[in-house]
Amino acid sequence: MGHRNNFDTLRLFAACNVLLQHAAFLQVPWPRPIPLLVAYTSGVPIFFIISGFLITGTFLRSDGDVVTFLRNRCLRIYPALWLNLAIVLALLVAFGALPLGALLNPDFLRYWTVILATGSDALANWLLPPYPFAWNDALPFLPVVALWTIALELGFYLIVPVIFLPPVLRYRWASVAVVLALTIYSHRLTSVTATDEVTRGINPLFYFWVFGIGSLFSLLWSRIDRLFRDKFILWALLYAEAIAFFGDQHGIVYDHPTLRSTVLTILLACCVMSAAFSWTNLSKLLAGTDLSYGIYLHHVPIVMLLHAFGWQGFPAAVLLIVATTIAAAATWRVIERPALRFKIRPARRPSNSAEDGRADGLESPACRAG
Repeated sequence: MGHRNNFDTLRLFAACNVLLQHAAFLQVPWPRPIPLLVAYTSGVPIFFIISGFLITGTFLRSDGDVVTFLRNRCLRIYPALWLNLAIVLALLVAFGALPLGALLNPDFLRYWTVILATGSDALANWLLPPYPFAWNDALPFLPVVALWTIALELGFYLIVPVIFLPPVLRYRWASVAVVLALTIYSHRLTSVTATDEVTRGINPLFYFWVFGIGSLFSLLWSRIDRLFRDKFILWALLYAEAIAFFGDQHGIVYDHPTLRSTVLTILLACCVMSAAFSWTNLSKLLAGTDLSYGIYLHHVPIVMLLHAFGWQGFPAAVLLIVATTIAAAATWRVIERPALRFKIRPARRPSNSAEDGRADGLESPACRAG
């Protein structure tokens, strides 16, 4: 039985989706079908769905070893994140938003420490007084706007060991019941709670329901995989029919879910899981290279750099794509891949998640970003 899958390809697709969304800041006049495609294949829910599937399987295969699990997660997240934040810091100084002498200011150090820990300026602004950067036309805001999901992802990493306590880990039905209950609670919380967008953006419970869908797929995969494996076209057609029937121009509104957006998110998850296990030879094209995290990290600073020099429209979009791809490839080769060599690999063991025969596949070089 093969261990190949397309998770790296799907993450690359999701990262490019996020890039296209933020390219709007460069006034790129995309043809009409592209914004609609971007709206209904939104990168953030795809990332969360894949993360739910892979992180659940990874934790269960670690036999509940929380220290090893969190150590490996930190090795995946922080090295490339800190490189990106060093680049952002250089931009702040270069374009006059932060005086060089302010780098040792205690207020700035406290503020930047929160961002180093979470990637989230929203969380830094929530915990501390907002730092008075000298914004200007070249650099009108902090170029970390895409990193808000990192704080949520870190929150998911902390939630997973809490919900998969040893008594729960012993039984598949208990694991499914706990994840399902928290997924329903998260969906209800997100649907009915009246709160500001900042609070939503820093609280992982508001988005766990999307992560939870992926987690449920992981827990049930050995029983349901035949419904999805090599059936991507069928699921894509069903998703397209649902969009045609009750979709609109707003796409998937996963942060304020309605019945419509919930159904569409579930169908998107079905498409993602089917795509991951259809035409798996596609995974060979990437040759174990994962550019998705680098694209996700670096595209906004490059957007700001292009904006600072007055680049707009399609020429700016081409430069954005090329420069971001080069930066992502360099980051993977120099930072990410070397850091992953320090991960502790759990011993092979039976799992109540994905099939035993696929355990190595979910932690292979093509998937270890999960």
